[in-house]
Amino acid sequence: MMPFDLTFRDLSFSYRQKKVLKKITGEFQSGGFYALIGPNGSGKSTLLKTLDRILIPQSGHIFINDKALTDLNHKEMARTIGYVAQSSHSINPGTVYDTVMLGRRPHVGWYPSASDRDMVFQQMKRLKVEHLALRKINELSGGEQQRVQIARALAQQPRIMLLDEPTSSLDLKHQIEVMETLKDISKSGITIIVAIHDLNLALRYANRFILIKNGHIIKQGNKSIMNHENLQELYNTDVTTIQHNGQTYVLPL
Repeated sequence: MMPFDLTFRDLSFSYRQKKVLKKITGEFQSGGFYALIGPNGSGKSTLLKTLDRILIPQSGHIFINDKALTDLNHKEMARTIGYVAQSSHSINPGTVYDTVMLGRRPHVGWYPSASDRDMVFQQMKRLKVEHLALRKINELSGGEQQRVQIARALAQQPRIMLLDEPTSSLDLKHQIEVMETLKDISKSGITIIVAIHDLNLALRYANRFILIKNGHIIKQGNKSIMNHENLQELYNTDVTTIQHNGQTYVLPL
């Protein structure tokens, strides 16, 4: 599988007069599991939206390998990047099956093929929502809708997945199942990028971290940057890190 590296340089974005991203530069390497960490309002969600062209940055550049993101057409974008928003609630009257099938739009011809239908059922099963296939999406709980939206993004067969708080609506069991699924996907060479508040969940599954504060990236690297000095700077609060059975945990003081 050809690597798909995603880089951004001097990226800036403002909502009216409020600067949210301030000339940030970084890179996501193919197959990595990245956690975007930072306080509310730090720019995590905005960064994800600029990477998916939902928002257009006022300055800076984004590249897939050496190709500018702006040079990709709509179908190329959909085949390259899958995006799952933080809010899963929908007024879409369609069924779960219909919603996941939307992920096949970049691949289908006039009608979905047998392989398209197989892919849809495969991803529904992967996210444990196959029993909901004929239920209306707007009749589901927030957590169920979130798993359906992840299944839809996976059905796109993207090379990069952007997920904004993918576990926020899930109970503990489904949080672990979703993160395990994303970890397995990253092992196949697909890049996973999640904005996440749960530091311990991030430490358990991610292998790369980007710390964002006030629109600036203050650190990026492996788990070694998730130490109490950096986290105290990030959150302006006292925390400590401990090791247990080879796993790092963050605790408030």
